[in-house]
Amino acid sequence: MSVFGPVVTGLIDISEDDDLSAAIDLDPSHEWQGFDFVKIMIPAMTAANLSLMGCLSIDGTFADIAASESIPVTTSARADTLKLGGFRFIKIKTSVAQAADRTFSLQGEKV
Repeated sequence: MSVFGPVVTGLIDISEDDDLSAAIDLDPSHEWQGFDFVKIMIPAMTAANLSLMGCLSIDGTFADIAASESIPVTTSARADTLKLGGFRFIKIKTSVAQAADRTFSLQGEKV
């Protein structure tokens, strides 16, 4: 049986960094402490590969999540599920600079 965390948002703010989101806490209530997967609603965006970075703390050093594959994203909005490997704190990374701010909706899943 799967358990789902709250729906949270992540932002790529091009005035801060045009290909990397700010840190995202998938569990702000501190109930689950990490997830196996993340459901992600991807907005229409500049075509790129999308991948995730993870960290053990919100303000630590983030690294690529090896379990999370890089997915190609076209200019159309879409939904996908990515492996997280137990991380709670993530960043969304794109291979190409985004032309405008991008807001993502995410939900952690623990199986």
